[in-house]
Amino acid sequence: MTLALPLLTRGNGGVMDKTLDQSDDQEKSFRFVLQERSDVEKFAQLKVIRDIDEALQNFDETDEDTSIKFVVKTQVTPVEPPPIPTDLEVHGYLLQNALLLVDCGEFSLARNVLGDILRRNNNHVDAIRWMGWCFKQENQLDNARKCYEQLVQRRVTEQDLFELGEIYYLLKRDADAQSTWLDALGQCDAESPRLFDLHKNLGNVFTRLADYESAEENYNKALTIRPLSDILNVNLGSLNFQRAQYTQALEYFKKGLELNPFNDRAWCGVALVAREMKDDEWALSVLLRCLDINPHNQVALQVLISWGQTDCDWSVAIERVHVYLENNQDDGEMIYSLAGLYFQTGSLIEAELELTRLDVLHPGRTDVQELKELIMKKKEASL
Repeated sequence: MTLALPLLTRGNGGVMDKTLDQSDDQEKSFRFVLQERSDVEKFAQLKVIRDIDEALQNFDETDEDTSIKFVVKTQVTPVEPPPIPTDLEVHGYLLQNALLLVDCGEFSLARNVLGDILRRNNNHVDAIRWMGWCFKQENQLDNARKCYEQLVQRRVTEQDLFELGEIYYLLKRDADAQSTWLDALGQCDAESPRLFDLHKNLGNVFTRLADYESAEENYNKALTIRPLSDILNVNLGSLNFQRAQYTQALEYFKKGLELNPFNDRAWCGVALVAREMKDDEWALSVLLRCLDINPHNQVALQVLISWGQTDCDWSVAIERVHVYLENNQDDGEMIYSLAGLYFQTGSLIEAELELTRLDVLHPGRTDVQELKELIMKKKEASL
């Protein structure tokens, strides 16, 4: 009978089972067993080193001629998973990314991130405020108004009310703008940085409401805060112009130009006063100076078109409107004005071209069809 004995052997640095057959050479087997026992004893004599400092110390104490065998015992440190961020931390991270997009002018992308915050928490006031801000920058004023109206139901600060009033003013809801800015004024303290803008804006809205005394009062309060403001002097000039107090208006416009010679609104104001004083040549030269500084001043352009129709001299107006439309090709009102100027000069083909362009950009306008009919009648009459 053959008896199988499992013995531990070491080969190539590993351990394996070895079975000896009892019928083999007995002397060879015993020598093999003794050799294996010797290997186990040598392995037991190996020193366990736990860190690098201990290894270096043993290296210094060991004879150089002696071979060194170390077994370093490593300890595995369990790795804890990162903590799960709280909702507040997630909202803060998303808001930071949205503000970075706002700084880069990417308002649509910023609204997407802000919408993610509001889906998680529809009462997040900062997300609501910046959503309204982005809508305002994109000229989506109705959406901006809705955001700010929701905001002031959750938080009332002078900044929120001030920005809501600006949207009302742009929407020409002057009574709402007035009441909102008055509420914002009640939220301000004496050191508030918004006092100047609030009084200035209240002066503007009171002027549009034809409450000239209240407008002047608020303009003067703003002027005490910033006495060297060219904008305020222009606003006071406009106020006196509407009162038909042309001499005082001219003084304020000139003061504004002294403070800032490149204030195109001040030049426009001087031109309007000069026209009322019957100095048409001076008025036209000053108005053109205004458009030299800012070719996109729509008030000055409309004034120039009006004067051209009154004086039956449309060439200068056509030239300046062309300059404006080079950078504002989608402005339907100005395209229509240009078509009307061509019609007045008898340039019917150019007028039709402008109306065709306007039909493509803004189809369905009744005034365009009416002007086309006038052109057809004029063509038929010339035959």
